[in-house]
Parts: sequence; structure tokens; C-alpha cells
Amino acid sequence: MYIQNWNYKNFRKEKAQCSCGCGCDLVSKSFMDKVQKARDIANRPFYETSVCRCERENIRVNGSLNSDHITSIEKKIYCCAMDISYTDSIELYEIIKACMEARLPQIIVYASKKILHVGESILRPRKIFLVEK
Repeated sequence: MYIQNWNYKNFRKEKAQCSCGCGCDLVSKSFMDKVQKARDIANRPFYETSVCRCERENIRVNGSLNSDHITSIEKKIYCCAMDISYTDSIELYEIIKACMEARLPQIIVYASKKILHVGESILRPRKIFLVEK
């Protein structure tokens, strides 16, 4: 189920929309509930760099073909991923710890980009921590 009435105190719907401007913004409610819970636990801002992507934008940014960021109303696919930027290892640790406590099943660190990917895909196995250079 996707979010019909956006009501998240620390996240704006506009930031979740596809960056190409197409207006794509269908986010999984169960995923976003967990992200808000993680944000509450961490008690620090999460600076989201990517949430929803249409298929065209996903290709443009070289995203994986079955990316959890992809949203399609026609295919009933709802985004269940967020990329969060971090500045240092302490901030990274605190965000990861909060995401684990909130039971987000996918946490991937892209260290060279200082990006933390969190997701909740039903199609992929659980990945708690994977460092990508």
C-alpha cells in the first residue's frame, strides 16, 4: 500500500518525488513508517538524496534495473528505498543503529559517495550491512 495522506513530521512529500520532475511519488507506507521510526530513534535529521524514481530517471542515474527506488502507478510498484547522506562515521553509526532498531531490513553503505541506502524490498533477501567502495 502506498501513502495517500502524507503525514510524516520529519519528511516532506516534495523531497520524496522523482528528481526528474515527473511527479512520481508513490512510497510504500510500511517502509516510510519504519524510516520515520528510525528518525525518531536517531533524534537527528536524515538528509534524503533519493527516494522515488520513475523508470526513465532510474536509467539516467544508472540505478539497478530492479531498484527499490522505482515507482510505477501502472505496475503498482511503490518505492521502498531511501538514500541518506552522512558527513562522518559517528553520524553514519547513529543512523545505521536507528535503522536496525526500526527493523529496516536493507542497509547498504556507499562509502565513496557518503550515502547510506535503506530499503524494505519484499523481492530481495535481508541485507543488514554491506559496504560498497
